[in-house]
Amino acid sequence: MKRLPVLIGAVVAWSCATAAWGQAPTGWSAAPATVAIDFRLAGPKREAVFLDDGFAYEIAVEFLLIGRDQVAIEAELGEPGEFRVESVNPAAMAKLKNVRVEGLRGAAEVEARVVALSRSDVTDRARQAIAKIWDPAERQLASEADAAPLGDVRRYLAEHEIEIPDIRDPEKAEAELRRLYLQHRTLNRVLPDFRLALEQFAERKPNWIGSRDLARWRQAEDHALIDDFHRLVEYEVKEEHLRRCGLVFESTVADFEAKIDGRFDAVYLAMSGKVGDDPDETRKMAQSLGPAELRRLRDALRVELRCRFYPPADERDPNSQWFHAQRIACQARDVASIRVEGRLDPARHDRVDWWALEGYDNAQVFFAADEAPGLRVDPPIRNGWIRVVATGDKSVDYVLRFRPREKKEGIDVVIYESTAQADVTFPY
Repeated sequence: MKRLPVLIGAVVAWSCATAAWGQAPTGWSAAPATVAIDFRLAGPKREAVFLDDGFAYEIAVEFLLIGRDQVAIEAELGEPGEFRVESVNPAAMAKLKNVRVEGLRGAAEVEARVVALSRSDVTDRARQAIAKIWDPAERQLASEADAAPLGDVRRYLAEHEIEIPDIRDPEKAEAELRRLYLQHRTLNRVLPDFRLALEQFAERKPNWIGSRDLARWRQAEDHALIDDFHRLVEYEVKEEHLRRCGLVFESTVADFEAKIDGRFDAVYLAMSGKVGDDPDETRKMAQSLGPAELRRLRDALRVELRCRFYPPADERDPNSQWFHAQRIACQARDVASIRVEGRLDPARHDRVDWWALEGYDNAQVFFAADEAPGLRVDPPIRNGWIRVVATGDKSVDYVLRFRPREKKEGIDVVIYESTAQADVTFPY
């Protein structure tokens, strides 16, 4: 009975882990190559926002940057204007680049700051670290190995008990002898360098290196020294990758390999987009990370964007932004309709008018706009703003109509657009 709380705790932890990874087929889906959004379509995804720097339509975009290193954002704007993208997840391992407008389309790229790393990638990094020490020494000795008399090469290999292969072809046999000669000479040259590199490694990672390792390195005179260097470089690369993914943990000489390997494989499973392909592997990886680390990893991979389209605003047209909207407010009891009349003349830099409706309730008041060539009227935005736009270059008249949905009788009120003052300047 004394073990029951411990067992319950283990079951709860396992349930949380498997629940998190149980979402794999949908919740951890690979990112699409392109995310397409459309600012022309009104709906719940498109929100109108009124900001200090102007009016904009906003569409939220969210995905996990897994299965690929880059995702393109393509936006249909519908009219000329400015396209902006803002990342709102500070923990995301992604960066925005090349935000631009091309004709009537906005575009940008989201690029991973930390790409998926496989075990073969790690092995390549370790081999590159070895090559930085080995290759310069080998190049220095190569010409000497080529020029050495073949008899001297044979004696050297025999003295160092290096097995000489039985090759019948004389040219191939000589080439192999010289290769073995050069390899052994290079090994003798670089052993002190690798011994020093391992000592420096022990200073960087004292929790990974035991006293037996240090003693063995001091005595080693064979390729085992390079093998140890290769192995430790691999684990250092893995640990650095995990750290960049937000996974930081303590390890000791006894457990650092297992702790790093389990987490590294789990992270690759997620970042490569393969999560959920194999349920058994998924459960095993869930155990390696646990719920808390899974949440941190997911947050690091989550790209959350606010994409905004700012419609065109002419600094010579004071009414082209919502700051200078004209307001409609009529509290007369016997009003049956309100008719708003205005004119836009692009030749005089008057292309956009804004109207602000105070106390407007779409459920109680019906709104309609008369259609006219060269005119577009955006319906009440957030039940309180109307944007009237001249789409051509010619002067155009517009009419906006309001009437109570239940009241049919009463007086008709006509409101005429008032012209902007000459000294009014564009707000930004």
